[in-house]
Amino acid sequence: MLDDRSAERLCAVLAGCGEDQVALRSAGIRGRRLVRVPQPRTERTWQPRGTALITGGTGSIGGHTARFLAGRARREWC
Repeated sequence: MLDDRSAERLCAVLAGCGEDQVALRSAGIRGRRLVRVPQPRTERTWQPRGTALITGGTGSIGGHTARFLAGRARREWC
C-alpha cells in the first residue's frame, strides 16, 4: 500500500539517493551492500595431526584432499 510516507521515500529514491537497488519497507528504505571482509594475514600453516576421515574420497576433490593431507602429515609413528 502506498501511503504518504512511502511515496516520499519512493520520490527520494527516484531523485537519486545513490543506491541502484532498494527495498521500500514500512520501517524505511533498505539498500543492499556487500563488502569484502579483509582476510587476516597469518604466517602459520596448518599441520594435520592424527587421523583424518575423508568422506566422498572416491571423487576428484577427495583424491586431492587425501594427497594434500598425506603430503603434509608428520612422519611420526608410535
